[in-house]
Amino acid sequence: MILNLKKINQKIFFNILIKNKQSINYFYSNQLTKKQFNMEQYLTGLKVKNSFKPNELEELKPQKGRQLKIYNCGPTVYDASHMGHARTYVTVDMIRRILEKYFNYDIFFAMNITDIDDKIIQRSNEQGANFSEFARKWELDYWEDMKALGIDYPDVLVRVSEHMPEIIDFIQKIIDNGYAYESNGSVYFSVPKFQESPNHQYAKLDPLKAKDPKEQEEENKDKRDSRDFALWKASKPDEPKWKSQWSEGRPGWHIECSAMANYVLGFPIDIHMGGIDLKFPHHDNELAQTEAYYNKQSKEENQWINYFIHAGHLNINGLKMSKSLKNFITIKNLLKHFTSRQLRLLFIMHQYNSVMDYAPHTEDEKGNLLELNSMQEPVTRDQYYTNFFRTIIAIQRQGSIGNNQKWNKKEFSLNQILMDAKQNIHAHFLNNFNTLGVIKEIDQIIKETNLYLKEENVNMTLLNKVFNYVKFIFECIGLDFEDRNVSNQKKDLFLKEIDLIAKFRDQAREFSQAKEFEKIQELAEKNKDTAQNCKSEVAKLFQDFIQNILSSLSDKNPKKLFEIFDKIRDEDLPQFGIKLEDRNGEPSLWIEEDKDVLLKEIEAKKQLKLKQQAEKEKKEKEKLLKQQQELEQMKINPKEMFLKNPEYTQFNEHGIPTHDKEGKELNKKNQKYVQKLYDQQAKKYEQYLKMQEQQQKKE
Repeated sequence: MILNLKKINQKIFFNILIKNKQSINYFYSNQLTKKQFNMEQYLTGLKVKNSFKPNELEELKPQKGRQLKIYNCGPTVYDASHMGHARTYVTVDMIRRILEKYFNYDIFFAMNITDIDDKIIQRSNEQGANFSEFARKWELDYWEDMKALGIDYPDVLVRVSEHMPEIIDFIQKIIDNGYAYESNGSVYFSVPKFQESPNHQYAKLDPLKAKDPKEQEEENKDKRDSRDFALWKASKPDEPKWKSQWSEGRPGWHIECSAMANYVLGFPIDIHMGGIDLKFPHHDNELAQTEAYYNKQSKEENQWINYFIHAGHLNINGLKMSKSLKNFITIKNLLKHFTSRQLRLLFIMHQYNSVMDYAPHTEDEKGNLLELNSMQEPVTRDQYYTNFFRTIIAIQRQGSIGNNQKWNKKEFSLNQILMDAKQNIHAHFLNNFNTLGVIKEIDQIIKETNLYLKEENVNMTLLNKVFNYVKFIFECIGLDFEDRNVSNQKKDLFLKEIDLIAKFRDQAREFSQAKEFEKIQELAEKNKDTAQNCKSEVAKLFQDFIQNILSSLSDKNPKKLFEIFDKIRDEDLPQFGIKLEDRNGEPSLWIEEDKDVLLKEIEAKKQLKLKQQAEKEKKEKEKLLKQQQELEQMKINPKEMFLKNPEYTQFNEHGIPTHDKEGKELNKKNQKYVQKLYDQQAKKYEQYLKMQEQQQKKE
């Protein structure tokens, strides 16, 4: 069957297909040939913050079908990557994933490595290192950090050192077109000449900075204008150099990206990405150089980049990060305390193009964490999401729960919540990649699913639907909750044997509740061989568990058996990162947890229990003391209660005060007061005498 796409509203058609990635992939691979599938433009309704138009969102319109050519400015490799780099490159990776996985764009992604630069020359000279080896060392260090952060490798990587001929040719053509000039072996871009042309506009991204003298390159007698910038620099003695028609030298910073991006992606390019700090002069100069290279006949034709997407600044406690301020945080130092997933969550919780203020964690002298500060919420969320996935996986492991597949009110309710959230998440993605909005919708899905899990006979099909969607959305933003710490074979064996322990324990508990000790004996003997054949790290635990049960059967004491069941749940299994939960009327549920986190959780519960017990004992002691004090008070004869009080000097025949300490007769108010106290004590004393009388009768 061949579809005539001209008769179908393309936008609606693809909005439908996008909701099911498998469907659209099948559609492309099985239904249409390239000839049959020839859309002029693939529109999803996605709107992005294009730095060319900073005050509005602009709909993303690829230049060719669903293909997107993307260029990203990579690092200048001369030092360790820091948290600002982490934010930029995680942001770029996240947007790339959303475009590719969620919106199903076909992406060709290129990134550069600047391995020839003034900073690299200066730093390598300071350290007495070989220039090329120094740059390569820090490039490898950068890729180690990117791998640790879970950032995908580009489709094409371009290094300056590997594209010198293309850069030189690019510069020559700009000279030929009249927008650059040679001076003492160096080549400079002529900003005034470029601005004079009616077909060009300089500093499209940040025209205000372009007018600021502070933003210009250093004064140089070889330049014709202070605004001009270097395309080629004649090398000084002992500096790295390459041959060119102008001199032995090296390229300027800005020309490198123009030439390499053009070499790989051509003209025009859909999206250019990078940090906001590169907006001017770097990106503005890239644009000017490339327009000067092509020198087309109108401003519209000279549009080299269609969309500039910039990641926002990252400040440390409101200040720019710098070594001089001692707030320079490397990626490696961050990853000593936090996972890459937690860092990605931190960035996802902020709009990618906004200024982000980070309050660093604090450490003691030994490097141990004291306060998490800005990382507190990402760490908490990470555990929350991890628990969700582990709980669902544990339920999936048990297979179908309940045979009745009929949906009731609670199933319809959860399904509607999921459907509404999907619609909202789609709207958030369309709105300039609003990941914080996406995360809040995911939180709502998980919250409602956790409530649903408290119901009896949950529907596995619905749970799988929720699980798969949440997992898919997390994959789209680069959050991976799969456990990859051990080999699949070893992991599968471990999980299988944990399951054997849990099932044996469930059956033994059931028989213990019914006091069917012979059945427990039979069950334990039957499982002894199974335990002996176990090969994972829990084999001995299983064997000891069975032996402890057999040893305690002679007492026929269910309480003793339940102490054994509780011990393996509360003390033994947590040592292997297993959290076992008993559920009324249903099989127990075991969940994989981070061992250290689980043990801390158990210790916290233990301390809380001890605290509650101490508070209970304290209250009981206070209650007993109060009762003793009340009893002592009851023993006092009302006729004697005022006699030793220095406030009174004379009393009537009942021992009630009549005169104060100065010998004055009490007024009516005070007479009423002491009479009231006397009457209250008389009742207590009478009650005490009755208690004594009853006690004597019992004896």
